Amino acid sequence: MSKDVMAEAMKGLDRAEKALWKELERGAAIAGMQWIDDAVNKQPSVPLKEGTLRGSGSVHVKGKYIGGIKGEKDGTPNLGNVPHPKVLLTVGFNAPYAARQHEGVSFNFTEPGSGAKFLSSKKTMYEKQYIKIMLRPVVKRFK
Repeated sequence: MSKDVMAEAMKGLDRAEKALWKELERGAAIAGMQWIDDAVNKQPSVPLKEGTLRGSGSVHVKGKYIGGIKGEKDGTPNLGNVPHPKVLLTVGFNAPYAARQHEGVSFNFTEPGSGAKFLSSKKTMYEKQYIKIMLRPVVKRFK
């Protein structure tokens, strides 16, 4: 095999690897938005009094803001990290009291269906689905 053919093959592999990680990032963003939606709409859901906590939901991939319930960009999400060497999905609620509400297992939540562990419980319940969502763009691209 000539050096030119090998060099072209290596370039092609590099392009494919970059495309793979780009699709994984896209999938992570979609999975993160689904995770936020599940935290708001499935029990136990994010507590609702004035809507500030629910509105503070946000998704970041590799530290870049992707989106959220109301498009909040302030603060740093503090719950629900899924680390990977090349893709870091961070899902959370960044209202100042988000962590306290999330951990408030002894709180008396007034909103029906809301409760503690509104984010981490979704990871436990739906983690396999989130991984499938994350992989869909890869499968579609390389099918």
